[in-house]
Amino acid sequence: MERRLTTILAADIVGFSRLIAADEEGTLTAQRGHRAELIDPLLAEHGGRIANTAGDSLLIEFPSAVGAVRFATAMQAGIAERNTDTPHDRRIEYRCGINVGDVVDQDGDLLGDGVNVAARLEALAPSGGIVVSRSVRDQIRDRLDLNLADLGEMEVKNIPRPVRAFQILSDGEQAIRLPKKHSRFRPAMAVAAVLLAVVVGLASWWFAFRHDQPVGKPSIAVLAFDNLSGDPAQEFLSDGLSEDIIGGLSRFPQVDVIARKSSFAYKDKSIDIRQIADELNVQFVVEGSVRRDGDKLRVTAQLIDARDGAHVWSRKYDRTVAEIFDVQDDITRQILIGVTAEVVYGERAYVAGRGVKSFEAWLLGHESYALDQTNKKANMLKALDMMEEALRLEPDSGQLHAWTAWRHARLAMFGFAEDSGAARALAEKHARRAVELAPELPDGYGVLAFVHYTLGQNELALEEGLKAVDLAPGDATFLALTGVYYRQLGKFAESAARLEESLRLNPKAPLWIWESRAETLLLSGRTAEAVSVYEQILDRNPQGFLAADIRVGLAFAQEMLGNEAEARAHVAKALEAIPTLTLTQVETWPFPEPQKGRRLEALRRLGMPE
Repeated sequence: MERRLTTILAADIVGFSRLIAADEEGTLTAQRGHRAELIDPLLAEHGGRIANTAGDSLLIEFPSAVGAVRFATAMQAGIAERNTDTPHDRRIEYRCGINVGDVVDQDGDLLGDGVNVAARLEALAPSGGIVVSRSVRDQIRDRLDLNLADLGEMEVKNIPRPVRAFQILSDGEQAIRLPKKHSRFRPAMAVAAVLLAVVVGLASWWFAFRHDQPVGKPSIAVLAFDNLSGDPAQEFLSDGLSEDIIGGLSRFPQVDVIARKSSFAYKDKSIDIRQIADELNVQFVVEGSVRRDGDKLRVTAQLIDARDGAHVWSRKYDRTVAEIFDVQDDITRQILIGVTAEVVYGERAYVAGRGVKSFEAWLLGHESYALDQTNKKANMLKALDMMEEALRLEPDSGQLHAWTAWRHARLAMFGFAEDSGAARALAEKHARRAVELAPELPDGYGVLAFVHYTLGQNELALEEGLKAVDLAPGDATFLALTGVYYRQLGKFAESAARLEESLRLNPKAPLWIWESRAETLLLSGRTAEAVSVYEQILDRNPQGFLAADIRVGLAFAQEMLGNEAEARAHVAKALEAIPTLTLTQVETWPFPEPQKGRRLEALRRLGMPE
């Protein structure tokens, strides 16, 4: 990692979620126009480099503070002009923060104090405004003719001295006021449940007197709980508890939750919490342990402010296995209270056990998931058997029906089902039963969307997929899948935005999400970029079905670029990954038309057997 002094500009769209909710297609189209016609040309003019981007934000590096400020003022003026004929409630407006500071360059992405200060300044800026640090002011005041208002000092965690902030004022604009210390968090004034009163009060006290809290949504990583039972078979219990806490938290838009794939990457590794938080870019980390002795259960959990290692709270639960869901509900609720004292979550906000009452059925479901994710036929068939056993224990669980639907759908997609059509029909049956039994859970809608997708019913897939996202807006997998559905409908900008947001929530995303991003690039005509992403995925050594899928995508991309020899080599590699692969099987893969026909014809020319 390289450390250096540089100029950082952080920008985001004000009220992006509101704009998307009101007019998703129109907002994304306007945003794409601003980028292509205004922002990107200005970046090239002023030497800016985008270091990171999410759906509504940009992190840009400049070689000088002068260049960054010239870019920001030109961009804000250009956006204002482009908004002239746009209704106020439909306008895309940015706010910007600029800082000169020390950063760490990690594979092109920027981290460190310099970035944190820029992000805090951006959060202070008004809509259409620009706030800069003193270090920026010192470099531009004798070079640019600007009206700068001194906003005073703000505190930033891990910065030894307060940061002086200045607002760049346009004609007639009034300076903002920095919030007073300790005023960002209101004390909890209404407690819905007497049981939570003390905890809410403590959480409010904690936040009210920690003036170094960042502006914006709290971000959390839930690490895999340690299995202290001395029995490796109980690993499913500790992993399953952690996964359900992640699933519960992902349903609340007030927090960003890192996906399981990323947080579980640290399982069984002795790594400092602050390093994990830095690598995952989160403020809070949850860790814990599970010990089972017969029917007795001991669960410990801690919520840690990872910036300084302080424990926000810790709990120990001595219960029976039948009470596991009460424990996970309580942990989830305490995390939510611990990271945002402004919101009190009552009993209605979280469904006990995520829809499973039987402890044994719940364990079977999580063990089934682990087998299914190996993508091996024997394991996936066994995973389905386990779900059928779980349903015999609890036939009226919407969650179990959803998990069973996923098993059938994936067997059909991989070509492992004896009758793919029958498997898809069973997947749809269980998905609809899941929605009927548990309409408050996202899983039924999520798998129903996936079944529609495998059947080529992409509009229905998107409709159901968006319902899942509405119920779990922080779930990286559901976001990525809606990106896939948008792609199938030819809405490539919307697809890219969803996939980028998913990758932001899941920095260590499974390879299929990266493959989906490559596919979106390929379908939108950005063939060379698609090849680059595909090759990065190959560097991570994918196996089996995914390896074949990536090779097929690369073969088509290289054929489009006129590189026939390389295209033929990728077809050969696809057949190495799956020796039985044929065009008939590839034809069942959900490629969108009209490219599906062109792809099949290209693969036929390149030597794939019928």
